[in-house]
Amino acid sequence: MKIKYFGFFLIASLCTSSAFANDSDAEGCRNVNTMAGRLVILDINMQADGLYNEVKLNGASFDKLYGFAGSCDKHTLNNGLVDRMLVYDFNNGGSNPPTISLYDFRATPPVALQIGSEFLVGGIKWPKDRGVLLKLDGGKYKGRWYEFDDEKLIPIPVQK
Repeated sequence: MKIKYFGFFLIASLCTSSAFANDSDAEGCRNVNTMAGRLVILDINMQADGLYNEVKLNGASFDKLYGFAGSCDKHTLNNGLVDRMLVYDFNNGGSNPPTISLYDFRATPPVALQIGSEFLVGGIKWPKDRGVLLKLDGGKYKGRWYEFDDEKLIPIPVQK
């Protein structure tokens, strides 16, 4: 009888621990091989600053997030390296749209550019020679496509 319960306990604990391990980086956003090197997102708890996430690129500080929930979208090249990445930071709480940033590893040096927080992303396209194209929902954006490049959102004209 004890062996039966031990087996159940062992299987349950293995399933539970692997679920927690996978859940912490379910989308593969916390540890990323980029064309500029290794990106790692760490949980940091500072008394004065509260809980935040430090983003490091090759061990050096790259960005700071205050509500990162492990959510991102990546553009991966044929060689398996990421050249651009959208990061969603829920620093305004989970009921509000996240602050969205573009990490562009093609730039020298690589850059973290804040896009905004008053919309949700409904679609993404990754053109080769530009930043990113986003279909934005919410408020004044109304499901239109925008280009984000050179630190600004530019509406893409509707083709008829």
